[in-house]
Amino acid sequence: MMLIKKNYPYKLLICILILIPLYLTGMGKRPRSLTEPEKIFENYSFSKNIPVEQRVKKIPDFVLNYVRNLDKKDDYSNYIVSPGDHAIIKKSIEMLPPGTKKIMDDRLIGIFFVNNFLGSGFADWVLDKNNNFYVFFIFNPLVLKKDISHLLTDKEKTCFVMDDPSYDISMESGRDLTGFFYILLHESAHLMDYVLELTPYTEEEIKIYREKIMEFTPVTMNIWRGYGTTFADYPFRKDVTFYGFNKGPRIPTSRAPETYRELSKSPFTTLYGSMNWTEDLAELLTFYHITEVMKKDFIIRVMKNGKEVYRTEPMKNPMVRKRFPALDIFYR
Repeated sequence: MMLIKKNYPYKLLICILILIPLYLTGMGKRPRSLTEPEKIFENYSFSKNIPVEQRVKKIPDFVLNYVRNLDKKDDYSNYIVSPGDHAIIKKSIEMLPPGTKKIMDDRLIGIFFVNNFLGSGFADWVLDKNNNFYVFFIFNPLVLKKDISHLLTDKEKTCFVMDDPSYDISMESGRDLTGFFYILLHESAHLMDYVLELTPYTEEEIKIYREKIMEFTPVTMNIWRGYGTTFADYPFRKDVTFYGFNKGPRIPTSRAPETYRELSKSPFTTLYGSMNWTEDLAELLTFYHITEVMKKDFIIRVMKNGKEVYRTEPMKNPMVRKRFPALDIFYR
């Protein structure tokens, strides 16, 4: 008894000296993201037995507040999905790659639609107590109202400053696919990335939840040296922005022919995909599925005074086609 009492303060001091460095390095406290309600799996209602198309639901208030704060938009509100909308959503889910549908069954928490949402769609992560990643989707309801070519064109134009009205840009992939299908396919690639680690990491914040950070993956090897830095650079890439983010747009429309000409010399599918490796994966998979599996066109045109001055079909680019084998996991 006396010996234990005598040594107790020293043992306590040793424990404190060990724990203080752990606390200061973040190991002795809960990461900030997991104190935020939108990141905690237990805050959601989820069942694998519910078909994905039935996971369309009202956005939880804590998630709505999260994206309002994220985008600094007070006018975000829940969109009530109509029976016609549900039909579009169900059909679009059915057309996804088989591997994607399997992972969505297991890991997609919900599909939310938000009025006035900045951008077309958004995929974000949620973590359970075992560090398993789950995902929810948020979509702008306007994507349900546009065909794929209309949505792609509207999105693309947000990358350019309209300095010369004689120029126009269009992205064409037919009229029979919906804009929702395009953005669902794109965001579902992000879901696959979160769950299966198809890029070294989908965003900086999640690195602490990975046991090991890969230096490269089949998608990024010999193309990306880091999240937003590449071996395959081209002029204008660092000026690519969309939806007004990052103080954009910054590329004059009059320089669109030159911009796309340089893009066609790279292994990137689209300007959007050239921003970082996660968007690269999503755009590569999206347009592979549309062109190679569904046999639709994907054409980018630049017009001046109504006449075509530049045209490219990115999925016919040999440097892009060389990357197709890395997408096999989506079809297993």
